[in-house]
Amino acid sequence: MSKILFEIVRTRSSEELAEVAVNAVKLLEESEEVGDDAMKAYALGMLLMSRSPRKLWRFSWPAKVEVEWHFDDWMAAKRVCEVYRSIGIDASVVWRDFDGDVVPAVVADWNKIHELRRIFNVPSDVMDLVAERFIKQKSLKEAMREVARDLTMLTMTGILDMSEAMEVAKRSRRRR
Repeated sequence: MSKILFEIVRTRSSEELAEVAVNAVKLLEESEEVGDDAMKAYALGMLLMSRSPRKLWRFSWPAKVEVEWHFDDWMAAKRVCEVYRSIGIDASVVWRDFDGDVVPAVVADWNKIHELRRIFNVPSDVMDLVAERFIKQKSLKEAMREVARDLTMLTMTGILDMSEAMEVAKRSRRRR
């Protein structure tokens, strides 16, 4: 059984969400040109993702990362889950307590999602690099050292706001 080590939550700005929508439309157009149904399904899922204000990475040991998207609307979460399932990704819709609100969320294996992003040449999030390096580690000590180094560098360069990760840590401690 795996043990959750930590979570990183990124609240996505309206600009980031607009960029997701633009990339989804480009991929949708490309899927129409080549006639690829899996690409089309993924592009439609991405378009729905532009309605997800929060993205969360959950790091567990043995090395595993789950990705979770929070939605304001249950139907959008349900449709994203259906899209992922239609292209062979085991995804589920769950309800999450986030800052006092209960929101629908889609949870999936990060590795499978990342693999699809690469196949369809979709831009990665900087946290995908952190997750990829974490998964490759053979020992918990080395994995935590890599993540700490990566998150420190991302914070120091202003790419990542560690207050979001710290907020998750505080919530986790309160639940115990």
